[in-house]
Amino acid sequence: QYCKEINDNYQRGNYLSVIGNCRSIINHVPPIFGYEKFNEVANNYGGKSFQKNMKHLNTSMRSIADGYVHETIRKKENIPNETQINFSQDLDLLIAEILRKIRE
Repeated sequence: QYCKEINDNYQRGNYLSVIGNCRSIINHVPPIFGYEKFNEVANNYGGKSFQKNMKHLNTSMRSIADGYVHETIRKKENIPNETQINFSQDLDLLIAEILRKIRE
């Protein structure tokens, strides 16, 4: 459902929803890989290439999402744009690995 909502919101230009749902995914999936936190997945699961992409999600995507989700309102706000929230390549690798794991 997260993926459906990400795709739907991306098409509609609802980038706050996209980045929030991306953040929810990395909070949600660690048990699939035998870990409690996504940081553990990024640092310990799979090969170096997979880990590199997961570290990117864990640092860059998490930071961008947290900036929008956890900051209090200011006099002037920026909303995320398509470029800022595009973590599709890293998410695609993560989802492919999730599918592989749950089909084992």
